[in-house]
Amino acid sequence: MTELKSLQNHFLVAMPSLDDPYFSRSLIYICEHNAEGAMGIVVNQPSTMNVKQLLEQTDKELTVSDNKAEQIVLAGGPV
Repeated sequence: MTELKSLQNHFLVAMPSLDDPYFSRSLIYICEHNAEGAMGIVVNQPSTMNVKQLLEQTDKELTVSDNKAEQIVLAGGPV
């Protein structure tokens, strides 16, 4: 059995030829990578909502400072 080389704390860059609606032109940060699997976050795909709008969609009473409320949320999440 070959030894697993961890990609944790590295980035994956989608090749220009990748024709996938979710991963096309994506930059993915690998948060965890071990024998059980991997988890990464897309870090370069802006969404259409800001932080305030995102928090309003939760069922929790969350607040954010005014200077952060208008920042754009990056689309993506665990991959």
